Amino acid sequence: MANTLRRRDPADACIGSEELQRLLLDSTGEAIYALDMFGNCTFCNAPCLRLLGYQNAGELIGKNMHSLMHHTRPDGTPYPSVECRIYSAFRRGEGSHVDDEVVWRADGTSFPVEYWSYPIRESNVLIGAVVTFVDITERRREEQALRQSAEMFRQLAENIREILFIVTPDPPRMAYISPAHEEVFGRPCQELYARIDAWIDAVHPEDRLHVRSVFGQSLQGATTAMEYRVIRPDGSVRWIHARSFPVQDTQGKLGRIVGIAEDITDRKRAMEEMEVARKAAESANRAKTEFLANMSHEIRTPLNAVIGMTDLVLETELSLEQREYLQAVRLSGDSLLTVINDILDFSKIEAGRIDLEVIDFNLRDSLATMLKMFSARADEKGLRVLCEVANEVPEIVRGDPHRLRQVVVNLVDNAIKFTDKGNVLLEVRVEAEGGADCILHYVVADTGIGIPADKQKIIFDPFSQADNSTTRKYGGTGLGLTISKRLVEKMGGEIWVESEVGHGTQFHFTVRLWTAQKTMAGGIAQGSLYKARGPEEFLSVLVAEDNRVNQSLVKRLLEKRGHRVVVVTNGREVLEALKKENYDVVLMDIHMPEMDGFETTAAIRENEKETGLHQRVIAFTASEDREKCLAAGMDGYLSKPIRTPEFVELLENSASAPGKSRSEKV
Repeated sequence: MANTLRRRDPADACIGSEELQRLLLDSTGEAIYALDMFGNCTFCNAPCLRLLGYQNAGELIGKNMHSLMHHTRPDGTPYPSVECRIYSAFRRGEGSHVDDEVVWRADGTSFPVEYWSYPIRESNVLIGAVVTFVDITERRREEQALRQSAEMFRQLAENIREILFIVTPDPPRMAYISPAHEEVFGRPCQELYARIDAWIDAVHPEDRLHVRSVFGQSLQGATTAMEYRVIRPDGSVRWIHARSFPVQDTQGKLGRIVGIAEDITDRKRAMEEMEVARKAAESANRAKTEFLANMSHEIRTPLNAVIGMTDLVLETELSLEQREYLQAVRLSGDSLLTVINDILDFSKIEAGRIDLEVIDFNLRDSLATMLKMFSARADEKGLRVLCEVANEVPEIVRGDPHRLRQVVVNLVDNAIKFTDKGNVLLEVRVEAEGGADCILHYVVADTGIGIPADKQKIIFDPFSQADNSTTRKYGGTGLGLTISKRLVEKMGGEIWVESEVGHGTQFHFTVRLWTAQKTMAGGIAQGSLYKARGPEEFLSVLVAEDNRVNQSLVKRLLEKRGHRVVVVTNGREVLEALKKENYDVVLMDIHMPEMDGFETTAAIRENEKETGLHQRVIAFTASEDREKCLAAGMDGYLSKPIRTPEFVELLENSASAPGKSRSEKV
C-alpha cells in the first residue's frame, strides 16, 4: 500500500496545541491556578488539585479560591479577603510574591507555601491573574533544623573554654570567633573582624615569626598545630595550643579554615612542676644510688677482711670453742653480706639500672659451681641437696648466667633456711622449645615449714615475709623474692609458689634462653652434686689492690692454692708490671688511687692494639658495678667480700676458661 499524506485541519492543530499545553502544565512540579476578577477559579492543573486535596477540577472551577485556601490566618483568626495579598496586588495590576504563607486543604489540614501571582490582561485590560505555589513543608523543616543547629553551635561556642574560630581564605577574613577569645587574650573579638591577624599582635615577640609562618600554612589549606605564648594587656603571659584544619567546598576548593585554640598555661605549669619533680627524683635516686654504692664499698672492704680472715683461721687447728666462735662470726658476716646485696640489687632494679648480659655458658657447670657452696650449710643441718637435670636440657645456652645464678641461689638458700630436716631438690626441665630459643622450667622444692595460703600472694612484694616472726628467727630483708621475681620477668619468664603449711614448699620459675648447641649426654642422678672443675696448673696472678688487709688476704688465699701472686697498689703499677712480665690473670680492684680499675683496663686494651695480645682482667670490687665492669672490657667479675671456696673456684675457672690469654693473638 502506498504511503499517503493527509493535510491537518487547522482546528485539529489548535486542539492539539491546547492538549499539549495542559500536559505541560500538569507535568510541572508547581501548582498553578487562574482567577477571574472576582477571585473565582477558571483553571487549575493536576499538582494544584493534588496539593489542595481535590479529586478533579470541577471541585474548584468557579469557586472562590481565597475562601477555600485562606479562610483563616495562621493564628486561627478569620482571614478577611481585603487582607489577601494576592488579590490586592493583581487588582492593582501588579504581580506579587509571598515566601511564607499557610493554605488549607480540602480535608481541613494546612501547610506552608511560597507563591507568586501574575496579572492577566486582554487588550491591555486586566481580566484576572495566574497564581503558582509550591509546598515548602520540607523547606520549613530543614530551616528549623538549621536554626536549631545554629543555636546549638552558638551555645556550644559561647560556653566552651576553648576559642573556636572560622576563617574564610580568599580574601582572608574572620567569619567567626567565639567569646572565649576575650577571656583568654584579654582583647575584644571585634578587632579580629576588622583585621584578621590582629591576634598576632598579642603573641610573644619570640614566638611571632613561627606563628606567622604556621598561620600562613593554614591559609594555604594545611592542617596545622602549634604552641605559642601571648601577652595579655595586664602583662601576664599565657600559653596557647592551637590547631586548624581545612574545609573544602562542593568543588573541592578550600572553603574555610576551622580551628580551636585553648589556654594550656595550667597544663604547662603542671608539666614544668612534674619535670622539676622528676629531675629532683632522679637526682635523689642518683644520690641514693651513689650513697649506697659508697656505703657498699666502705662496708664490703672491711667485711672482706672479716670473712676472708675468718676462713683462713678456720682452716687452722682450733679448739672446739674457738671454732664455734669463729663459725658464728662467719655466719654473721654472710648474713650481713646478704642484707647488703639485697638492698643494693633492689635499689638498682627500682632505678632501672639492671641490664642483662647475653653470653654462652655451660648450664651444668654453672649449676655445679653454685650448688657446691651450699654443701657445708646443708651438712650442718643434716639436709640432702639434690639436683636433677632432664636429658633434653641443652648443655650450652646463651643468656645471663650471673642473674640466673642469683635467682637459683636465692631460692635454694631460702629452702635450706626454712627446712630443718629432709631434702632440698633442684629440678631443671624444658618447658618449651622452638627455633633458636627454649624456655626452661626450674623447681626448687623443700620439706620445710611451708607458707600459709593467705601469705603466698604477698611474698613477692618488697619487704614482705610470710610471717613477720620469721625475720627474727631466720633473718633476711624480705627483698630476695622480690628481686628474684623482677629478674625472672626480665629474663622473659614468670615465678610462682605452691606450698602447704608443714608439708614443704615448691618455687617454680621459667626463663627464656637461647640454645648454643644441643644437649650432651644425660642428666645428673638423684642425690648427687656437681663437682666444680679445679685448675689444670698453679696460675700467675697480678693483684691490684690498695687495701693492705685485702692484699694480705688475697695473697694468702691464692698462695695456699699454689698460685704465684704479685701485689700492686694502683693502676700505674699494674701497667708497669705488665711491661715486665706476662700474667695469666689480673685481679683488678676498681677503686684505687692515682689510676682506678676502669682507667687501667682501658689502657690495657689500648696497648693490646699494638701488641696483638689479650690480657685477661677480672674485676675485684666492693661496689656493685658488674655491668659497668663488663662494659669496660673486663673478662669477668668477682665481688667483695669474698667467700673463700667460691672466690678461688671462680678465679680459677675464669682464668682457665676458653678464650684468649695474654699469650694469644687478639
